[in-house]
Amino acid sequence: MAIETKKVVNDGSIPKKEVSTGSYEDPAGAWWRSEEKVVHKRLIPLTSRIQQAQRARFNLFQRYFRMYDGRNVLAWTPQEFTPVLADPPASRVTLNVIQSTIDTVTSKISKNRPQPMFLTEEGEFSQIQRAKRLSRFVRGVFYANDAYTQGNVVFRTGGIVGTGSWKVSAQNEEPKIEYVFPLEVLVDDEESFYGEPQNRYQVKIVPKDVLIAAFPDHRVEIAAATGIVGRGENRNIQYIRVVEAWHLPSGPGAKDGRRVIAIENADLEEAKWIRDYFPFVDFSWSKPIVGFWGRGLCEELEGLQVEINRLLMKIERSQRMFGFPMLLVPQQANISEKKFTNAIGQIFTYSGNKAPTVVANNTVAQEIYAHLDRLYERAFEIAGVSRLSATSQKPAGLDSGVALREYNDIETERFMTVGQAYEQFFMDTSKQIIDVMDEIEKESKGSEDADAAAQSAYRVKDPDRKAMSTISWEDAKMDEETYVLKVWPVSSLPSTPAGKFQAVMERIREGFMSKEAGMWLLDFPDISSEQNVELAMFEDINWTIEQILDGKEVDPPDAMQNLDLGIRRMRATYLNAKRNGAPEDIMEALSTWMTTANKVLLQLQQPELPQQGAVPPPGEVTPPAPPPGPPIEPGTVPLPS
Repeated sequence: MAIETKKVVNDGSIPKKEVSTGSYEDPAGAWWRSEEKVVHKRLIPLTSRIQQAQRARFNLFQRYFRMYDGRNVLAWTPQEFTPVLADPPASRVTLNVIQSTIDTVTSKISKNRPQPMFLTEEGEFSQIQRAKRLSRFVRGVFYANDAYTQGNVVFRTGGIVGTGSWKVSAQNEEPKIEYVFPLEVLVDDEESFYGEPQNRYQVKIVPKDVLIAAFPDHRVEIAAATGIVGRGENRNIQYIRVVEAWHLPSGPGAKDGRRVIAIENADLEEAKWIRDYFPFVDFSWSKPIVGFWGRGLCEELEGLQVEINRLLMKIERSQRMFGFPMLLVPQQANISEKKFTNAIGQIFTYSGNKAPTVVANNTVAQEIYAHLDRLYERAFEIAGVSRLSATSQKPAGLDSGVALREYNDIETERFMTVGQAYEQFFMDTSKQIIDVMDEIEKESKGSEDADAAAQSAYRVKDPDRKAMSTISWEDAKMDEETYVLKVWPVSSLPSTPAGKFQAVMERIREGFMSKEAGMWLLDFPDISSEQNVELAMFEDINWTIEQILDGKEVDPPDAMQNLDLGIRRMRATYLNAKRNGAPEDIMEALSTWMTTANKVLLQLQQPELPQQGAVPPPGEVTPPAPPPGPPIEPGTVPLPS
């Protein structure tokens, strides 16, 4: 698409200072075109101007955070944050439908932990094995960084302000995933009109001593920079404003990509940026039509929440004013006010023709309560959540697991788009992890200790196994053109006792669990433990097969293994590996295991013969001795002589 550029000409009718192209900075003075060590002179003022121009948005974010949990997030600095609620709950009646809906949707979607799986298209044996190791490697990085817990926070942030993010980078030669607070993110609204800006900024407030430890060569500049003194308990900490900026390459093959970390008086770090994307992965609750920031549930439900708050305040005032009975005492009754106490069963004497009367007022009209309930129900309808889900209740009459799963599936259809965006969020993160590892490998090979770096392995805990496993990036890396990345949602087992009991009954009914095991689990429903026991033999054979396919030595088959299952699966693996062109040593190892397993089975099937000269037990007959001649192979019939 050709882009036409026009120059703004001032014909003298407009004062010169009012002529503007709408950009925050003249392209001729772009920070990414600055010379080394002086980028901060353009970058720091630019980010300050963007912050001032977008102040309304961050005030809106502050409002949304306060509507969610009532806490103040005032500005850019940690010392201006207060964990004290803006209005203590004890001082007001609350009915926070925004927090209830966001937390409910978060628990429903984030319970499915998307796991990446790298697949090959008609790949060879070695590529298939690498794809499996790459899947394990990326999952190990997720678990090492507690990605699913952080993903829950990112998802919740997207529900509150519209867009949540985390950052994927290399720290200490390891991939690091860290949550990014939305008030730290800066993008130019004009640049991001079509969604993807060319520049992106992250502004953080960092303690000076932490920054000096990270950049000891710039100790003097950091110490001389303007510090921000905390107003909390520890006033000895000085903070400093740090900006990290990225400029994407202008096109394929362009070399103007740049990354800079700067403070007000120095450039702390500079590097070329060759990727065509930023090191952030964003999740948006609702993708915007134009612009960068998405639309969250807070924005959708704000009007209803405000009206609910107004109704609650009116109801509260009415209850305080008219919620207690009033006693009407005529003046002619001659009853002193001091006689009225809280005592029960009091007797009053009065004179005159009119007795004191008790008046109980109708404090609030029923229409107001009905209107409040309608607004509350409508908020859940807009969010796609039932009130039963928000209060952890099941519908009446839905007792079977099948019916409950169907009910949950129908409710989850409302979140199909959000759920797909959450899975795509983890797929994009997987791709960035691979790119980060490639960069770490290139930097390691360029260092003096290149031989040691090439042999290094990133130790991760494989979530599919019960033990630690060391996975080397050298053995897992693949070319991007040789695999297809897919993601699978993995749900956990039921967490409530009632759900576990239901799961036990279903497994017994379907034949997946013995009746004895089910009766034991009904007393203490530890389904995961019993499942591990039931699958122990199967997992043992699978682990042996994977070890052989990885070219590792395994113990020979023994009588404690399920050899029938092992031979059957080994034979299928052998045929599959042969079709995929596995190396000869792998094929030989599979064949050797099957041959040895067959021999062990035959030994187990042969009856033990009594020793020569031994007297057989009473009631048993000594079997006849075999005919003379060469030994007979098992399974063959001797020919008649």
